[in-house]
Amino acid sequence: MENDPNSGDHRDELKSNYAQHLAAGVGLPRWAAKSFDSSELAVLGAIRDTANKAPDGACSLPVSEIAGLAEVSVQTAIRAITIAIAAGLINRDGPALLNLRIQYKVG
Repeated sequence: MENDPNSGDHRDELKSNYAQHLAAGVGLPRWAAKSFDSSELAVLGAIRDTANKAPDGACSLPVSEIAGLAEVSVQTAIRAITIAIAAGLINRDGPALLNLRIQYKVG
C-alpha cells in the first residue's frame, strides 16, 4: 500500500480546522469567560478534550503540545493555564492538569 503524498496536508488541514473551532466550543461560567480571549479559550478547549479522552481524566501533555493543538504560542498557553488555575477552572496534579469546570458549549 502506497502512502499518499497529500495525506500529511490533509492531516494538517484537519488539525487546523480543529484548532479553529476549539474556542467556540468552550463553555465556561459567565464570570470566567470574560477573562479569556479566543486564543486562550482554544488552549482551554485543548486541555478539556485531552483530559476527557484520558483514562484518568487528566491532561498530561506538556505546555508546548497543548499550545500546538490550539495553534497558539507557548506564552499564550502558559497565560491561559495560569489564569485558569487562579480562577479554579483547572487544577494541577503533579505534572498533569485536571479539568474542573471547562465544559462543552451547548447551543
